Amino acid sequence: MRVPLVLQLLAQPATLPALASPELQAVLDAALFEPGEWLPATGAPPLAEAPAADRAALGTPCGLLLNELVHAPAATLRPLESMLELAQERDIGRSPAGLRLLRT
Repeated sequence: MRVPLVLQLLAQPATLPALASPELQAVLDAALFEPGEWLPATGAPPLAEAPAADRAALGTPCGLLLNELVHAPAATLRPLESMLELAQERDIGRSPAGLRLLRT
């Protein structure tokens, strides 16, 4: 859940500009590309209780980002699309507001 939550937080018009900070870029990079607990491709038995008594049961065979993309792609891709759209709106050459600024 960490990857979609971080992306949803940053995919807001008020918070996206904070990504100009190298420190926040490093946090995003760490959240997206953290490998997490290793789990063999054979998988683990389903969890019997929450929270899990053993953190090893929460592992993934390919890392957290790929796990989210496989099991819940919309929760990860929608915020990324929103971030791209917001970034394009901030591009002075693409946004209607930016075009107005260029004309004056």
